[in-house]
Amino acid sequence: MSHVSLGSISNNKNSLFRVSAVSDAGVQLEYSYYSGKLPPGLSVHPSGEIFGITKHHMFELDQNTTYFDNQSTTFDQLHTFVVKATNKDRPVTSTHEYSITERRLNTNQIANIYAKISPDKVTKNNFDRFVADTKIFDPDILYRMSDLNFQTGSRNVLILSGVEAPYLADLQDAFGRNFYNLKLKISNFAVGKARDPKGNVIYEVVYAELIDAYGTSPATVQDKINGSLLYIASINNIKNSLKENLNVSEFEYLPHWMKSNQSNQLATGYKLILPIRYVQPGQADRVLFKLENEQNFDLGSVFFQIDRLYIDKHKGTTIDETRTTATFVADGNTTSYILPQRVTLPKHVQVTIDGVSMNTVDNNGNPNYTVEPINDSSEQDSAGADSTALYSSILTFTIAPKSGSTITFQRKKTTFGVNDYVTFDKPDEALPKITADTIDISADADLYDTSYYGGVETTFDGQGTTFFSQIITFDQKTPEDTQLLFARENVMEGINNTSKHRDLIRKAS
Repeated sequence: MSHVSLGSISNNKNSLFRVSAVSDAGVQLEYSYYSGKLPPGLSVHPSGEIFGITKHHMFELDQNTTYFDNQSTTFDQLHTFVVKATNKDRPVTSTHEYSITERRLNTNQIANIYAKISPDKVTKNNFDRFVADTKIFDPDILYRMSDLNFQTGSRNVLILSGVEAPYLADLQDAFGRNFYNLKLKISNFAVGKARDPKGNVIYEVVYAELIDAYGTSPATVQDKINGSLLYIASINNIKNSLKENLNVSEFEYLPHWMKSNQSNQLATGYKLILPIRYVQPGQADRVLFKLENEQNFDLGSVFFQIDRLYIDKHKGTTIDETRTTATFVADGNTTSYILPQRVTLPKHVQVTIDGVSMNTVDNNGNPNYTVEPINDSSEQDSAGADSTALYSSILTFTIAPKSGSTITFQRKKTTFGVNDYVTFDKPDEALPKITADTIDISADADLYDTSYYGGVETTFDGQGTTFFSQIITFDQKTPEDTQLLFARENVMEGINNTSKHRDLIRKAS
């Protein structure tokens, strides 16, 4: 049986591999998986294309706490598998062996953040008919029609790639004051080409460039009339805010064509575009000619508003991954304090003053303190704190704590049942350890600590191997297309004084 190495792929990457065979009878072949092991997440399509995105999990020892050769040794996984080629009409069958080397690029799940074009109903219908026009987009020239990663019907616009999948609360916290409704305009058609390491074209994409009227605007400007600081919404400012608050490796995970050299021998890098169609090598220029000369749909007339972002992978809505703590020293007068986390009810916060816990209400049922989430900068200013987090909270005491006292705020822990974990054999330092250094191993006469201890994890290998250590999470199994709305609609929302910078409020031209 012949063997062919298809090359290597990193984890969290979209496969562009394909297999092919030639029939002596000149018939068209279909392909299917026969035996062996493909990288997890990949599958053989009847066309011979290998679809899918590799998983973020790979072989590891002790959650990457065990190293060899001063961390110079890496563990690549060679996946060897057999593909069967057949023809339905004639008795043609053959098998071929292939291999793919999977390389670890990171240990985290990688996500993309994007927007969706959602025009009015009439424009949407016209746009859908335009993209589905087979006179322009002949099905025979389309690239990977059945691969979800190359379908354009959802009208997705990539905003940021290579994001380490966050918890939803962390992503929401990354939405700063530059996040409010903005409009984009569709501009010219263009072509991008994805190339392999030898420079051969793998696929081509026909796309429409998008125009953000405030694309080069600074993050903030000051109102010349009243001095208010205005935060400008633009795709660039949104991207910068996300990069500052999340772990991002943008270029590494851009679509392959954005990292490939184009006709000018330069890679485009990130571009704000709307993919129209992916096509086979050598077909994009023909499609472009038809778009410019044989159709009447005016993309330039289409405006669309972005009022939310979508993320395709995340860690879900999580309970108690962290318990944020804040500590202050009272001055005897201040009653309001900024909490560095969004909290909605007093009972969700544990408050202690000089180490003594405070109840949410006094003996008469009157509140000792109240809690409100912060939604705009004016509330923070009124609290007299220097926090710049948009999504935090204000805790206000009914009576200001005594001057010099230490105030500690901690978000309360949410628990289900009695024990968080089931563990065994917590070591007692006063007792001898069970070892395997001698001929006999025994735990007789209560000489060794083998009692049950609740609330402590059982670990091995310096906590490299763990059991029962999963955080309580929700939504993690079906996170696709999770959407998060912007907190504001325009630049003026949350500003007390009226600004004369009306041009900063987005309007369709």
